[in-house]
Amino acid sequence: MDFERNNLRRRLMPPIEDRLSSLPDELIQHIFSFIDTKFVVQTCLLFPRWNILWRSMPYLTFTSHEFDSLHSFSKFVTNVLSRRDHQIDVFLVKLSFNRAASQPFVSLIARYAFSHNVQQLTVISSPMNNQRLPLCLFKGSKSLKHFTFRSTDYSAYSSTLAETPWDFSVLISLNLSNVSWWPNDKQSNDLFSKCVNLKDLTLNNFRYSGGNAVFDIITPRLENLMLIKCSFGWLVDVVNVIAPQIKNLIVINCRIQGLNIAPSQISNFCFKNKHPLQLPKDCFHSLNKVTLSLNLSRSNMLYNEEESRATINMLQELHSARFLTVNLDIVECLSSFPDLVAQHPSPFINLICLNIDSSREEAYKVKLSAEALNYLLKNSPNATFINDLPEEPFTKEMIEKEASEKKAKLITEIKTRMKELQNSVKQEIMQHIKRNLDKEHTKALFGNLVANLLQVLTMKKMMQSDSNQIEAELARLTQRIQACVGRLQDLYQQVYKNFEAIHSKEMQIISLLRNLPTSQRIKYSQQLKVTEILDARLLSTLEDVCSCKKKIVDVYKEHVSHNISTFQDISRVAEDWAKRSSSHNIS
Repeated sequence: MDFERNNLRRRLMPPIEDRLSSLPDELIQHIFSFIDTKFVVQTCLLFPRWNILWRSMPYLTFTSHEFDSLHSFSKFVTNVLSRRDHQIDVFLVKLSFNRAASQPFVSLIARYAFSHNVQQLTVISSPMNNQRLPLCLFKGSKSLKHFTFRSTDYSAYSSTLAETPWDFSVLISLNLSNVSWWPNDKQSNDLFSKCVNLKDLTLNNFRYSGGNAVFDIITPRLENLMLIKCSFGWLVDVVNVIAPQIKNLIVINCRIQGLNIAPSQISNFCFKNKHPLQLPKDCFHSLNKVTLSLNLSRSNMLYNEEESRATINMLQELHSARFLTVNLDIVECLSSFPDLVAQHPSPFINLICLNIDSSREEAYKVKLSAEALNYLLKNSPNATFINDLPEEPFTKEMIEKEASEKKAKLITEIKTRMKELQNSVKQEIMQHIKRNLDKEHTKALFGNLVANLLQVLTMKKMMQSDSNQIEAELARLTQRIQACVGRLQDLYQQVYKNFEAIHSKEMQIISLLRNLPTSQRIKYSQQLKVTEILDARLLSTLEDVCSCKKKIVDVYKEHVSHNISTFQDISRVAEDWAKRSSSHNIS
């Protein structure tokens, strides 16, 4: 029953839409260009509409490690090429395989690719030592624009180039990695002159072992040249570059002493090597960015004058640089011979930014001399100077010294503030006696005035009528009581102001004492006891004045409330005292 129900559901459901098959062939082929040809063929066999799609693929990617043996890989390559639609050109070929590059399938792929107007060719191999690459890879092609050959054996230079100049008339970019070239004595060392449209050339781990003392790179339209870890034999001291349109030149860890380059419009120059490079005179006229990194450092040995002189000579030829980056070895080398550097004027007149690359261990030990800095920046005073030399890391002795200096500074500050506090306390003690006498006199006067005020008020009640004499006496007594309030107010403000100043200094010292050990803190805490006694006396004075104020308010509330203005004046003063006193818990 369930089986019949499922069959009915499947018949009623709409068919699953094959969205991939509805895509244009060009888009499907573009997607397949990122996949190995083996999987492209397998995938196409799963879809009837794609059965012949792989035959017209302009992208071919062959990888031997997808097969159990080199024989099965070779058989697959032969079948694909033989069954492919030969009317369709090949745009891109990628070949990655193990063992010798002289295998028959390599020649088969190369001949097929060149005969079908291939534009991009990438070959990655792992050949045996000194395995010569098949000549067919380097025969002339009228269609190839991008060629990359890379050996995965980085140490043995196991792939040897064919002994012939290459004729790639439309080649735009060439990248050779981990290969060697051993021409015989009768051959020219000119590999690239017939590549008249070459714009990008990269030689990585390239070894030349010819009989000439100069290695030539002659390319009329070359714009970008990159030489990385290249060795040009024991006889070659100079690489000769004839490329009038070159703009970017990178030389990294190459075994050469000099670079002979015709005057050109090089904009970016990057040089990283063990020793300085000999540069031709007056060839760099429009440099924008220059990055220089030398590996001159050595353990327990000083820089020699010859290295410093060679470094200066190299810098002199790069005078047009606008953005210059130098590493610490160059800084140290120049700073080691200040007298020699001082003999040469600063060559950089267009410099916008000077950057010192401090990415090296123990960079904090490097010291930039004034002569070296003057040599680099004197003729470009407005240039931005980026110097990120790190500070020396703290040792145990430095930490202890810093802690000792910090402690000494703290004690000095405590002593200074303690002396200021003691002076303030002495002055306040002398003034406190005078203020207490003034307070007692004012309180006694106030007591007499209140007594007189109460007598006059009693007489007024007994007479039950207003008289000019009684009113005049009340006015006189009120005026004198207001004067007493004024004197008490002045006294309160003086005491409160001095109390706040002394208390603030005391709290600052207490805050500083928290940073001292307990054993040293006790000594200064004992000196603060005198201040605590004075604080208590000042607070007592404030409390006494506030108590007197309360009596004034009570009298006026009970007996003189009819005199609204006088009562409001005295109450306002009383409220001000109360607010201040409450901040110190004074009732």
